[in-house]
Amino acid sequence: MSGRLTHGWRRLKSLRPVPAGAGISVVMPVAYDWRYALESLPHCYGIADEVLLGLDAGRVSWSGKRYPFNDKAFHAGLRRLDPQGKVRVVEADFHAQASPRDNDTFERNALSRLCRPGNWVLQIDSDEWMTNPLEFRDWLRQRRWERAVQASWETVYKVVGRTALIIDGPPVLIQVASSRRGQLVHMRDCASWPLLSPLKLLHFAWGRSRSELKRKLENWSHSQDFDTAAALRRWDGVTLANHRRQRDLHPIHPGLWPALKAVPLSRLRRMDGGRA
Repeated sequence: MSGRLTHGWRRLKSLRPVPAGAGISVVMPVAYDWRYALESLPHCYGIADEVLLGLDAGRVSWSGKRYPFNDKAFHAGLRRLDPQGKVRVVEADFHAQASPRDNDTFERNALSRLCRPGNWVLQIDSDEWMTNPLEFRDWLRQRRWERAVQASWETVYKVVGRTALIIDGPPVLIQVASSRRGQLVHMRDCASWPLLSPLKLLHFAWGRSRSELKRKLENWSHSQDFDTAAALRRWDGVTLANHRRQRDLHPIHPGLWPALKAVPLSRLRRMDGGRA
Protein backbone atom coordinates (compact mmCIF):
# COMPACT_ATOMS: atom_id res chain seq x y z
CA MET A 1 0.00 0.00 0.00
CA SER A 2 1.40 3.41 -0.95
CA GLY A 3 2.29 5.96 1.69
CA ARG A 4 -0.61 8.20 0.70
CA LEU A 5 -3.13 5.35 0.92
CA THR A 6 -1.68 4.24 4.25
CA HIS A 7 -2.00 7.77 5.64
CA GLY A 8 -5.57 8.02 4.35
CA TRP A 9 -6.47 4.68 5.91
CA ARG A 10 -5.08 5.75 9.26
CA ARG A 11 -7.11 8.97 9.14
CA LEU A 12 -10.22 7.00 8.22
CA LYS A 13 -9.71 4.60 11.12
CA SER A 14 -9.22 7.54 13.49
CA LEU A 15 -12.71 8.89 12.76
CA ARG A 16 -15.15 8.44 15.61
CA PRO A 17 -18.96 8.49 15.53
CA VAL A 18 -20.71 11.60 16.82
CA PRO A 19 -22.82 10.82 19.91
CA ALA A 20 -26.55 10.58 19.25
CA GLY A 21 -28.31 13.84 20.01
CA ALA A 22 -25.09 15.86 19.98
CA GLY A 23 -25.78 19.53 20.59
CA ILE A 24 -23.75 22.66 19.89
CA SER A 25 -21.34 24.45 22.20
CA VAL A 26 -20.28 27.87 20.91
CA VAL A 27 -16.81 29.14 21.79
CA MET A 28 -16.04 32.82 21.25
CA PRO A 29 -12.84 34.61 22.32
CA VAL A 30 -13.56 38.17 23.50
CA ALA A 31 -11.13 41.06 23.93
CA TYR A 32 -10.87 44.72 22.90
CA ASP A 33 -13.73 44.30 20.39
CA TRP A 34 -16.24 43.06 22.98
CA ARG A 35 -18.98 45.22 21.43
CA TYR A 36 -18.73 43.06 18.32
CA ALA A 37 -19.25 39.97 20.46
CA LEU A 38 -22.54 41.43 21.67
CA GLU A 39 -23.52 41.94 18.03
CA SER A 40 -22.47 38.40 17.09
CA LEU A 41 -24.12 36.58 19.98
CA PRO A 42 -27.76 36.85 18.81
CA HIS A 43 -26.82 35.19 15.50
CA CYS A 44 -25.66 31.98 17.21
CA TYR A 45 -27.49 32.03 20.55
CA GLY A 46 -30.64 30.22 19.40
CA ILE A 47 -28.88 27.10 18.11
CA ALA A 48 -26.45 26.79 21.02
CA ASP A 49 -26.84 24.64 24.11
CA GLU A 50 -24.15 26.74 25.75
CA VAL A 51 -21.88 29.68 24.87
CA LEU A 52 -18.40 30.00 26.35
CA LEU A 53 -16.83 33.45 26.08
CA GLY A 54 -13.08 33.54 26.70
CA LEU A 55 -11.66 36.70 28.28
CA ASP A 56 -8.06 37.25 29.32
CA ALA A 57 -8.03 37.86 33.07
CA GLY A 58 -5.39 40.59 32.76
CA ARG A 59 -7.10 42.23 29.75
CA VAL A 60 -4.00 41.48 27.67
CA SER A 61 -4.29 40.64 23.97
CA TRP A 62 -2.79 37.66 22.14
CA SER A 63 -0.01 40.07 21.09
CA GLY A 64 0.81 40.84 24.73
CA LYS A 65 -0.68 44.36 24.86
CA ARG A 66 -3.13 45.65 27.43
CA TYR A 67 -6.44 46.92 26.14
CA PRO A 68 -9.31 48.94 27.63
CA PHE A 69 -12.36 46.94 28.60
CA ASN A 70 -15.70 48.14 29.98
CA ASP A 71 -16.70 45.27 32.26
CA LYS A 72 -19.91 46.96 33.40
CA ALA A 73 -21.22 47.56 29.88
CA PHE A 74 -20.11 44.12 28.69
CA HIS A 75 -21.89 42.22 31.45
CA ALA A 76 -24.97 44.43 31.16
CA GLY A 77 -25.13 43.52 27.48
CA LEU A 78 -24.80 39.82 28.28
CA ARG A 79 -27.64 39.97 30.80
CA ARG A 80 -29.85 41.51 28.13
CA LEU A 81 -28.89 38.94 25.47
CA ASP A 82 -28.87 35.79 27.64
CA PRO A 83 -32.42 35.19 28.87
CA GLN A 84 -31.89 31.40 29.04
CA GLY A 85 -28.66 31.49 31.01
CA LYS A 86 -26.59 29.80 28.31
CA VAL A 87 -23.57 32.12 28.46
CA ARG A 88 -20.51 31.49 30.61
CA VAL A 89 -17.56 33.90 30.74
CA VAL A 90 -14.25 32.09 31.29
CA GLU A 91 -11.41 34.31 32.49
CA ALA A 92 -7.84 32.98 32.44
CA ASP A 93 -4.34 33.78 31.21
CA PHE A 94 -4.65 33.56 27.44
CA HIS A 95 -1.55 35.56 26.52
CA ALA A 96 1.43 33.62 27.92
CA GLN A 97 2.31 31.48 24.88
CA ALA A 98 5.24 32.07 22.49
CA SER A 99 3.36 33.99 19.77
CA PRO A 100 -0.02 35.57 19.01
CA ARG A 101 -1.02 32.53 16.96
CA ASP A 102 -0.03 30.19 19.78
CA ASN A 103 -2.15 32.24 22.20
CA ASP A 104 -5.08 32.08 19.78
CA THR A 105 -4.80 28.29 19.51
CA PHE A 106 -4.25 27.85 23.25
CA GLU A 107 -7.35 29.83 24.20
CA ARG A 108 -9.62 27.98 21.78
CA ASN A 109 -8.33 24.61 22.97
CA ALA A 110 -8.71 25.59 26.62
CA LEU A 111 -12.30 26.69 26.09
CA SER A 112 -13.17 23.61 24.03
CA ARG A 113 -12.10 21.34 26.90
CA LEU A 114 -14.72 23.02 29.10
CA CYS A 115 -17.56 22.38 26.65
CA ARG A 116 -20.36 19.93 27.28
CA PRO A 117 -19.21 16.34 26.57
CA GLY A 118 -20.46 14.95 23.26
CA ASN A 119 -21.35 18.31 21.75
CA TRP A 120 -20.01 19.81 18.56
CA VAL A 121 -17.70 22.71 19.42
CA LEU A 122 -18.41 25.67 17.16
CA GLN A 123 -15.71 28.35 17.09
CA ILE A 124 -17.23 31.74 16.22
CA ASP A 125 -15.18 34.93 16.31
CA SER A 126 -16.61 38.04 17.91
CA ASP A 127 -16.71 39.89 14.56
CA GLU A 128 -18.61 37.15 12.71
CA TRP A 129 -22.34 36.78 12.13
CA MET A 130 -23.88 33.42 11.29
CA THR A 131 -26.19 34.25 8.37
CA ASN A 132 -28.03 30.89 8.20
CA PRO A 133 -27.91 29.37 11.72
CA LEU A 134 -31.03 27.22 11.40
CA GLU A 135 -29.89 25.65 8.15
CA PHE A 136 -26.48 24.94 9.67
CA ARG A 137 -27.97 23.39 12.81
CA ASP A 138 -30.18 21.06 10.79
CA TRP A 139 -27.25 20.06 8.58
CA LEU A 140 -25.02 19.37 11.60
CA ARG A 141 -27.67 17.15 13.20
CA GLN A 142 -27.38 14.81 10.23
CA ARG A 143 -23.63 14.25 10.61
CA ARG A 144 -22.79 10.81 11.93
CA TRP A 145 -18.99 10.96 11.93
CA GLU A 146 -16.70 13.58 13.38
CA ARG A 147 -15.12 15.88 10.82
CA ALA A 148 -13.49 19.30 10.74
CA VAL A 149 -16.47 21.36 9.62
CA GLN A 150 -15.83 24.28 7.29
CA ALA A 151 -17.83 27.45 6.65
CA SER A 152 -17.70 30.10 3.93
CA TRP A 153 -16.58 33.63 4.76
CA GLU A 154 -17.99 36.82 3.28
CA THR A 155 -15.60 39.51 4.45
CA VAL A 156 -16.42 43.16 5.09
CA TYR A 157 -13.34 45.27 4.28
CA LYS A 158 -14.68 48.73 5.08
CA VAL A 159 -17.90 50.47 6.05
CA VAL A 160 -18.51 53.88 4.50
CA GLY A 161 -21.66 55.57 5.73
CA ARG A 162 -24.54 53.18 5.05
CA THR A 163 -22.55 51.04 2.64
CA ALA A 164 -20.31 48.03 3.26
CA LEU A 165 -17.41 47.34 0.93
CA ILE A 166 -17.21 43.54 0.75
CA ILE A 167 -14.56 41.32 -0.77
CA ASP A 168 -15.66 40.30 -4.26
CA GLY A 169 -14.01 37.00 -5.13
CA PRO A 170 -14.15 33.21 -4.77
CA PRO A 171 -15.47 31.90 -1.43
CA VAL A 172 -12.91 31.68 1.37
CA LEU A 173 -13.26 28.59 3.56
CA ILE A 174 -12.53 28.45 7.27
CA GLN A 175 -12.72 25.58 9.75
CA VAL A 176 -15.27 26.35 12.46
CA ALA A 177 -16.40 23.17 14.20
CA SER A 178 -15.22 19.81 15.47
CA SER A 179 -16.41 17.21 17.95
CA ARG A 180 -12.90 16.88 19.36
CA ARG A 181 -11.66 18.75 22.43
CA GLY A 182 -8.31 20.46 22.76
CA GLN A 183 -6.95 19.22 19.42
CA LEU A 184 -6.69 22.42 17.42
CA VAL A 185 -3.23 22.68 15.88
CA HIS A 186 -3.35 26.17 14.33
CA MET A 187 -5.95 28.64 15.54
CA ARG A 188 -9.28 27.07 14.46
CA ASP A 189 -7.75 24.25 12.40
CA CYS A 190 -7.69 20.69 13.68
CA ALA A 191 -6.01 17.64 12.21
CA SER A 192 -9.11 15.97 10.82
CA TRP A 193 -10.70 15.58 7.41
CA PRO A 194 -12.52 18.78 6.40
CA LEU A 195 -16.17 18.79 5.39
CA LEU A 196 -17.79 21.87 3.84
CA SER A 197 -21.04 22.86 5.52
CA PRO A 198 -23.70 25.28 4.25
CA LEU A 199 -22.77 27.78 6.97
CA LYS A 200 -22.00 31.29 5.76
CA LEU A 201 -20.29 33.78 8.04
CA LEU A 202 -20.42 37.52 7.52
CA HIS A 203 -16.98 38.56 8.75
CA PHE A 204 -16.46 42.17 9.85
CA ALA A 205 -12.71 41.58 9.63
CA TRP A 206 -11.76 45.13 8.66
CA GLY A 207 -15.25 46.62 8.54
CA ARG A 208 -15.01 48.79 11.62
CA SER A 209 -13.95 52.29 12.65
CA ARG A 210 -10.35 53.34 12.01
CA SER A 211 -9.44 53.32 15.71
CA GLU A 212 -10.99 49.87 16.18
CA LEU A 213 -9.20 48.52 13.12
CA LYS A 214 -5.87 49.95 14.27
CA ARG A 215 -6.28 48.29 17.65
CA LYS A 216 -7.19 44.98 16.02
CA LEU A 217 -4.23 45.02 13.61
CA GLU A 218 -1.88 45.68 16.52
CA ASN A 219 -3.29 42.95 18.76
CA TRP A 220 -4.76 40.02 16.83
CA SER A 221 -3.07 36.72 16.00
CA HIS A 222 -1.68 38.10 12.69
CA SER A 223 -0.13 41.22 14.23
CA GLN A 224 3.43 40.05 13.45
CA ASP A 225 2.71 38.76 9.94
CA PHE A 226 2.71 41.98 7.88
CA ASP A 227 3.28 45.74 7.90
CA THR A 228 0.15 46.83 9.74
CA ALA A 229 0.85 50.56 9.28
CA ALA A 230 1.07 50.16 5.50
CA ALA A 231 -2.13 48.07 5.44
CA LEU A 232 -3.94 50.75 7.44
CA ARG A 233 -2.76 53.49 5.06
CA ARG A 234 -4.14 51.53 2.14
CA TRP A 235 -7.43 51.04 3.96
CA ASP A 236 -7.57 54.80 4.57
CA GLY A 237 -7.36 55.44 0.83
CA VAL A 238 -10.30 53.23 -0.15
CA THR A 239 -13.52 55.20 -0.84
CA LEU A 240 -16.90 54.65 -2.45
CA ALA A 241 -15.62 56.57 -5.45
CA ASN A 242 -12.54 54.39 -6.05
CA HIS A 243 -13.48 50.98 -4.58
CA ARG A 244 -14.08 49.41 -7.99
CA ARG A 245 -10.47 50.08 -8.94
CA GLN A 246 -9.00 48.35 -5.88
CA ARG A 247 -7.22 45.07 -6.51
CA ASP A 248 -5.46 42.43 -4.38
CA LEU A 249 -6.20 43.84 -0.93
CA HIS A 250 -5.12 41.01 1.37
CA PRO A 251 -1.85 41.93 3.16
CA ILE A 252 -0.65 38.34 3.60
CA HIS A 253 -2.12 36.11 0.87
CA PRO A 254 -1.95 37.52 -2.68
CA GLY A 255 -5.11 36.93 -4.65
CA LEU A 256 -7.27 36.08 -1.64
CA TRP A 257 -9.06 39.46 -1.71
CA PRO A 258 -9.07 40.32 -5.43
CA ALA A 259 -11.63 43.14 -5.53
CA LEU A 260 -14.45 44.96 -3.71
CA LYS A 261 -18.20 45.29 -4.16
CA ALA A 262 -20.58 47.73 -2.47
CA VAL A 263 -23.57 46.39 -0.49
CA PRO A 264 -26.05 48.48 1.55
CA LEU A 265 -25.75 47.82 5.27
CA SER A 266 -29.52 47.40 5.44
CA ARG A 267 -29.22 44.34 3.20
CA LEU A 268 -26.55 42.80 5.45
CA ARG A 269 -28.80 43.10 8.45
CA ARG A 270 -31.40 41.03 6.61
CA MET A 271 -28.92 38.24 5.82
CA ASP A 272 -29.27 36.22 9.00
CA GLY A 273 -31.89 33.89 7.51
CA GLY A 274 -34.01 34.10 10.64
CA ARG A 275 -32.43 33.94 14.06
CA ALA A 276 -32.90 30.63 15.79
